[in-house]
Amino acid sequence: MLNVISLSKGANTSLASGGNVTVELQWASASVLDVSCFMVNAEGKVPSDAYMIFYNQTTDPEQSVCLETSEANKTVFTMNLDAISPTIHKCFLTATLDGDETFHSVNGLGVTAKVPNGEVQYQVDDATDEKALVLVEIYRHQGSFKIRAIGRGFNGGLKPLAESFGVQVDEEEQSLVSSETEPLTPVEPTLPLLPASEPNAVSVDAIIAQLKRAGLEAEHPEELKASEFGDRRKEGKRIYVPNLGEGNGGRLFEFGTLADLQFAKHHYDHLSGIGFFSHTHARGLFLLQMNGAMKHDEFEKYTNAMNDLITVDHEEHEKAVYHNAEQAADIEQMIQDKIVDLLTENNVEKPPHGSNPTGQTNFCSSCGSQLVQNAKFCSNCGTPVAAPVPVAAAAVNQVELAPEMPVRSDTDTQAKAAAPSSSVTFQLLGRTLSFSEDMVEYNKLRRMFSTYASKSKTDFVAYYNTYVKSFDDLFDKAFPTFIESVIASLKFGVSVLMKYDVDDVDFDRLASFAAEDLDMQKYIAPFVEAAEKIEEYAESLSSYRELSRAGRSRWQGGGFGLGGAIKGALTAGVLNMGTGMVRGIGDSLTNAGDRAKIAGMKKDIFTDHRTLALLTEGVHECCFGVFFSVWQILEDEDRIPVIAFDTERLNARANNLVEHYASDKSLYNKAVDALCECIQHYPYSVSYYTNLYSIARDSRQEALKAAKYFGLESEYREAIVDLDRSRLANIKAMPDDTLEQIAAKRQKLNGLRQDNPDIDVNALQSSLGEKKNLLTRQMKQQASVAAGLEQVGAIRKPIDEAIRNGNLAYVWAQIDNGNVYAEYALEKHYKDTVCHNSIEKYNVSEMESLLSDVQKRANSGHIYAQYLIADMEYAMYGRDRRNSSKEKAAASVVIDMAAKGNISAIAMQGFWGSQGYNNATSNKSSAIALLEKAASRQQPTALAWLGSFYRSGEHGLSIDKEKAEMMLKLAATYGQPYGIKELDKLNSGSTSSSCFITTAVCRSLGRADDGYELTAFRAFRDNWLSEQADGERLIQEYYSVAPIIVNHIDAEADRETIYSRIWNDYLEACLRAIENGSYQRCKDIYCGMVNDLKLRYL
Repeated sequence: MLNVISLSKGANTSLASGGNVTVELQWASASVLDVSCFMVNAEGKVPSDAYMIFYNQTTDPEQSVCLETSEANKTVFTMNLDAISPTIHKCFLTATLDGDETFHSVNGLGVTAKVPNGEVQYQVDDATDEKALVLVEIYRHQGSFKIRAIGRGFNGGLKPLAESFGVQVDEEEQSLVSSETEPLTPVEPTLPLLPASEPNAVSVDAIIAQLKRAGLEAEHPEELKASEFGDRRKEGKRIYVPNLGEGNGGRLFEFGTLADLQFAKHHYDHLSGIGFFSHTHARGLFLLQMNGAMKHDEFEKYTNAMNDLITVDHEEHEKAVYHNAEQAADIEQMIQDKIVDLLTENNVEKPPHGSNPTGQTNFCSSCGSQLVQNAKFCSNCGTPVAAPVPVAAAAVNQVELAPEMPVRSDTDTQAKAAAPSSSVTFQLLGRTLSFSEDMVEYNKLRRMFSTYASKSKTDFVAYYNTYVKSFDDLFDKAFPTFIESVIASLKFGVSVLMKYDVDDVDFDRLASFAAEDLDMQKYIAPFVEAAEKIEEYAESLSSYRELSRAGRSRWQGGGFGLGGAIKGALTAGVLNMGTGMVRGIGDSLTNAGDRAKIAGMKKDIFTDHRTLALLTEGVHECCFGVFFSVWQILEDEDRIPVIAFDTERLNARANNLVEHYASDKSLYNKAVDALCECIQHYPYSVSYYTNLYSIARDSRQEALKAAKYFGLESEYREAIVDLDRSRLANIKAMPDDTLEQIAAKRQKLNGLRQDNPDIDVNALQSSLGEKKNLLTRQMKQQASVAAGLEQVGAIRKPIDEAIRNGNLAYVWAQIDNGNVYAEYALEKHYKDTVCHNSIEKYNVSEMESLLSDVQKRANSGHIYAQYLIADMEYAMYGRDRRNSSKEKAAASVVIDMAAKGNISAIAMQGFWGSQGYNNATSNKSSAIALLEKAASRQQPTALAWLGSFYRSGEHGLSIDKEKAEMMLKLAATYGQPYGIKELDKLNSGSTSSSCFITTAVCRSLGRADDGYELTAFRAFRDNWLSEQADGERLIQEYYSVAPIIVNHIDAEADRETIYSRIWNDYLEACLRAIENGSYQRCKDIYCGMVNDLKLRYL
């Protein structure tokens, strides 16, 4: 059995030590992706342009990586790991888009790397407004190769992406300087890039502080949100320094000349080699942008500052940390939370341990963020700082998960660190909301824990999705990780208390204090109870009781006690609650049904979407719950002001006003005042903000600022998205049958997106765009069909009149001129009128006499005449099995005339081939091609049959009602009887397969008529079953009973349950057999199904 591994973003796994690897990139939407592979050296650059593999260069010099296929929605690379050049360290697989499209509209994007013993999968599900993505990297590691899921965005197309890997793109270079500045010739930097000295740890905040101290901050520094970064890249030649805090915002530092920018690029390249993911706001440290202005005399300050921050000691770091297998899983956390360990600082003089000569507070008085050394401004919100912050305070990592104790300062320092902060105000719909210094101090403390809890939740989800694969894993992996997250939160709480100079509360004391408030039982108990139910079921089985009596060890349900287990976990740091207590339950049972029942019970619990939701909620609530204990201790110790919240009366008033506002809009101001007052008194209830948004959509931006400050940004965004889903549902329900209705619907969507950019309307917008295009095409096609129908009348009229008047010479003359309708009309004239009685009476001599004129033309070599004689003989001899040899001979002549180019013969051969008659074609696709050729010449019979196939989706064709309507209308206008009949079916909405069992089941399950399942079954029927010796007989027998069976099932009250059972018992196995190429097995299962249903319903 193949081993399948699914990677989450940032995760990695071993791939192979050598041999061949196949890498497939697939996506579901109609987007056109340019997929490339960049083979880079240790410096992260291609050795030459020959190592960029893409559509115009499909392999490298060693032919170790080859682009095998690049088709709609799929690209395949093959890699010979043994042949990759030793100079190549990594292979990056990337994808880019042209035009205005971004990866937000690309659905189902995934990468699968296949090796002989398994495969590795990575699904990209968080792409947004990027135009390029670095998807995965395959890299050398300790003599073998590993693969890492990256999913890194890059705001640019293929050219800048290629250039970032060192590819020289032959295109006229754009000027990198502003119009006011003369272009400068690129120069090599004169200062040393990498000073050789012993490194010391430096944080991102320290870098920002040092750049600011050097005077490198823009005159009006601009705060960027993560979501805005892609839209702002084109504005300035700037270095972007994110703070990596909530929202991943950052500062802009601008450059002026090309030479300055190139020098900065050296620093960037070096830093990105340490292990940062470059070109993405959420992971990188420095992002350079290619136009803008920094004063030239400022650049020397920049180089000095950066030289003080960069060291050459990154190779050992990468060897020891980045590629250490034991720590590989921690890389994502390290990049986000331990960035202090990834850079080095020189020439930053640290004060003596524990001292604070400046006496400055360690936290921003506005937003509560920790301040960096000597900062003039808060790096998170930009609020001016009275005095610099000491390095000792800046070096403490607030969200560090490791159990290391933070560096402590003396009592005086900590007292100053806990000093009251300045008040803060917000504007909401013209109202000013002021929060006291005490509230700011409280919020600072609360935000520490809310940020920590959110991070813990994210980490838990990533761990769960990677490692928890079964019900047993809940107990062996998920629950221990849950408890470990809470333990880490308690340790974090101890470190916070020590910051406030509370040093007599250790881990055990805080755990004991918080145990009553951390209701972990609420989140774990349901699964323990489920395990007990499974145990009880197993005990009820006689076979299990016999095994138990024989001495099989098993968990004594609940014997340890859940409360005791959690208490033990909090004190011992491990989960001692019977790990593996359900592993193996039922494994030794001899009855297959018993084992399946137990396995099903486990699977139902594990796969329930509420399982992960409950555990992630528990991780967040319990990790954040430590805050309340810490808060209480700090209040008791008089380290922070006492804060009390009492909103019962305010809540009642606000609820009344909001409720009555729906029917009385004059209450607008009162309702807004009440909600603002509620926020003023308790800013931590998301419902206040969402109610405000429901009343005034334009409150979103102002409310978002307040919600972000109080740590509610993600909850607020989610809440208003939920609120606006009803608006989205109403918009979806709007009619969209005309271009005018589509325009009105899209206008409403645009208004919704303007009110709430977080709600995803792209799918509906895309759907409406497709529907608009479809309607436009239909209108054009209808106009084309109308014009074609007018031409049909002009073509038919003279031919029909000539036949009515007996002027067959005119008809033959038109046939000689290539008039296809003349052929059809003359054939119909002889078959339905002249020779009809002869054929019905089987009077061969009479028919030969009636066809004497045609025979003369045939004898003279007239191709159509030869076809017509053969066609009439085929109609005659097909009525008597004793003349089967003559029938076959006539069919052979028809096929010969088709080979000579006669359109009527081509249409007949195509029809025979589609039905499997007379060995007319080798396969169905050849038959369809013949019908398409004849239909393109407007041969009425070909139009009728091909239109019918497009209507029903038979014979390997997908349902295409546009083509069906066009062809059937033309056929009907030419008077083709079958075309008229099929056009009536099309107009009534019926399909030839609507009464079939498979179709009825799939429709009951919500599968599309032209979806994957039905298309697969039809292809099996048309391309394999019909070719078997008994295939045609089985198909005809099935058609005779299937409609009756479906009618009986539809009359049952529980028909949906019946159809679901048919799928589970028969059709799902049939589909798996088709996918595996086991067509005989599919046939056997399907025949068994039909026989079972006949016994039940006929």
